[in-house]
Amino acid sequence: LAISISALTIFCGIAEANEELTKFQKLFMQKRIEQLGAVKNILKLDEIKRKTLLDQITNKLFQVLSTGRTDLDNEGFVAGTTEFSPGPVIEKVSLVLENTCLACDLLMRLPDETSDRLKVNSAWDTTLKWAIVWAENTGFLDESSRTLLNLASQELGLIDRQANYVNPYRKEKKPVKRFEELPPKKKKEKKKLQKGPKMTHGEL
Repeated sequence: LAISISALTIFCGIAEANEELTKFQKLFMQKRIEQLGAVKNILKLDEIKRKTLLDQITNKLFQVLSTGRTDLDNEGFVAGTTEFSPGPVIEKVSLVLENTCLACDLLMRLPDETSDRLKVNSAWDTTLKWAIVWAENTGFLDESSRTLLNLASQELGLIDRQANYVNPYRKEKKPVKRFEELPPKKKKEKKKLQKGPKMTHGEL
């Protein structure tokens, strides 16, 4: 009887945890819809306004990710090991997950601008790669968010790109031809004189 009660307690605890995780995912998806809407609005801005806003967003975003990483390490949270349990720690987890997905949205929909920022800031590049792997390992994300992380991983080269992978938002850069690759100048064709009878002085 004691074993049955113990098993029932464990079962109820797992069921409750799953229910809380489902609630978390629903709220998370709502926030994601808002984030995606904001990113789509950025795409509509002119180049100058878009650059200014992107600078502000990325600066704040990577600050949150960096601070969140330190805080969660101090809390002893280990992605993939620590179970989901509502409370202050999960709120910090949620903040890192939200900003990770936002960064991935920016990477996928503004790949050139975002990649340029990552190239000049190696700390940001390292932080984003950590955040993607960490977020995936938590096991707390819904399917659509996991798909986003997978695509971002391919975009960053964290994993091999699938054969059919393509980012429609990335601008195609035309290769700059070097001097030796310039096409040779066309030679002017000499006009051939038509053969035929010629007039002589005597015929004038």
